[in-house]
Amino acid sequence: MHREALQSTPRPAVSSPPFNRRWSLALPLLALALALGLTLTDCNIATFRALQSVSMEWPNLVWHVITWLGDTQLCLALLATAALPRHPRWLMAMVWAALPATLFVHGIKASLPTARPLGVLGSDGVHVIGAALYHGSFPSGHTATAFVVAGCVVLSLAPAQRARWALPVIALATLVGLSRIAVGAHWPVDVLVGAAGGWACAALGVWTAGRWPVGQTGRGLRVLGVLAIALGVSLWLRPLAEPEAWLARLLGTGAVIAGALAWHRPRLREVQA
Repeated sequence: MHREALQSTPRPAVSSPPFNRRWSLALPLLALALALGLTLTDCNIATFRALQSVSMEWPNLVWHVITWLGDTQLCLALLATAALPRHPRWLMAMVWAALPATLFVHGIKASLPTARPLGVLGSDGVHVIGAALYHGSFPSGHTATAFVVAGCVVLSLAPAQRARWALPVIALATLVGLSRIAVGAHWPVDVLVGAAGGWACAALGVWTAGRWPVGQTGRGLRVLGVLAIALGVSLWLRPLAEPEAWLARLLGTGAVIAGALAWHRPRLREVQA
């Protein structure tokens, strides 16, 4: 009788924090204002050189690892590890944000081909860490990806949690952006516009996930779990050199474990009922 009563009692719907327009607009507007200021004052190259000079105080390996956190697969694996199974809305927001973010980055790159610092200043004027890149500078795709993930997390949080976690999450995404300058791959304007576009796409993803919370149902959580497991396995199979290979294996393992937990969570609820 007690089991039947529990099964007949409807579970309350998972509520989502209200969408905050101020948080959604503040960072993109600030980043675009800074990018416009660098462009109008013709300080883009000077700022690049200054930031590269400062970044050389840190070992190359540190910047190499940080910049790889902006890789799409690694970023998704990091988010899946942190989000599943307790915060599926973060990952669902990322799913909704993925298409506009991809169109934003690759659409601009295709229509506005821009030389990277190495293509303008030459090897003597740029400290390069990793691959030597010459074309497709604007905007920074790694930075956009990092800020999509950061935005999906920060904008999905309740106000009290957002006040606690916004600064470290945004700081980590900013480090990824700065790393693109440190490795000699992007101009500061590329990074600022990438951050603005990535955060704006995240806001769209969070808003959409709030209106259609399919990832917070039992079936939706299982689908996200399967996607996370597939992502983790693909990272293990991805041919990479060290040290990014160990980073991919680490985050891939985290994504597989998180995906398995997400898959079993609805079943555990059914057993507990």
